[in-house]
Amino acid sequence: MSTGNSARGPVGRILRALTTASAVLAGAGLVYMALATILAVVLRYVFRQPNRFLFESTEFALALTVFFALGMVALYDRHVRVDLIPRRFARTNRKVDIGARFATAAIAGTFGWFAVQLFVRDLETGIRMGSTFGLPRWILMLALTVGLVLLAANELRGALERLHATGTDAATADVTGSESTGEAKHD
Repeated sequence: MSTGNSARGPVGRILRALTTASAVLAGAGLVYMALATILAVVLRYVFRQPNRFLFESTEFALALTVFFALGMVALYDRHVRVDLIPRRFARTNRKVDIGARFATAAIAGTFGWFAVQLFVRDLETGIRMGSTFGLPRWILMLALTVGLVLLAANELRGALERLHATGTDAATADVTGSESTGEAKHD
């Protein structure tokens, strides 16, 4: 689970592909924010022409980047974690770890369902955000939906893999806090 390479079967490959696509969108958001910030600074200080669109779109891209990155973070079990029970408590107890992963998946899935409903409503009503350009809010809701659904799916995958881990794999993971690959965990 810590390497992200444990996707087995067609469902695992599809989940990994969707998660990777979401991460690529998050990366594109980072690149856009960097370029838009540079351009905004140049326009403001060199040409004395501040651009409100660049400022608002950078704020928008920040939210998109965070939400699109959630699935990849869960897939690799890395830095940003959304856990019901902190990893340091669950790491040495396999049952607690599995329970925490299922609970995290359930909570993220529930929030994902609400995000789907908000996304559909925003798409139908055309709610807009921002003071100047009024970018459509459904774009953010789509990113939130994708992020939460991929987070829930990756946590569920991790819980099921941990549940089905056998003998030495489970014992190794309990003692070292890492998978049977022997890689160290970075919490």
